[in-house]
Amino acid sequence: EAFVFVCRLLMSHALRAPLERSLSEAVPINALPLHLEICDIINETEDGHIEAMKIIRKRITSKPSPAILLRILTVLEVFVKNCHRRFHALVAAPDFVAILTSIVDQPNQVTLVRNKTLLLLQDWADMFTGAPELASVAAAVAAMRARGIEFPLPDTQLDISEYTSAPPARPA
Repeated sequence: EAFVFVCRLLMSHALRAPLERSLSEAVPINALPLHLEICDIINETEDGHIEAMKIIRKRITSKPSPAILLRILTVLEVFVKNCHRRFHALVAAPDFVAILTSIVDQPNQVTLVRNKTLLLLQDWADMFTGAPELASVAAAVAAMRARGIEFPLPDTQLDISEYTSAPPARPA
């Protein structure tokens, strides 16, 4: 039992460090090799999906800046495309979908963040079609449409260059 505890502790650290790095401004927002490395850890470990979602939930609910929020959404996008169904179940959990919906509903939300969130929700609703355990995403999309929220077209390319450039150099 002690061995299992130590193994889980090591796994948690092996996941936490790269995931925290990918959510920070220390690496480019589109660091696909790093994101895929994290997906491998999530997929290959027993509780990786749970640990990853704990970190993501903590970051997304801590009132992050628009730049960090875009990073979180970008990481989520890669994870949903590349992680197993057990991660999808956590993304589609009604309470997490409510968190994403609240991003859209914030009155002064940056348009780019709002549109990225809407596009992801729509993509996931389509992706999860036929999986009743993941239906809360489609239900949220339908509810938002019923409230009159307009979704960007699925092929909309979002310009995130404002959020991907290197931070300005500090004067010496």
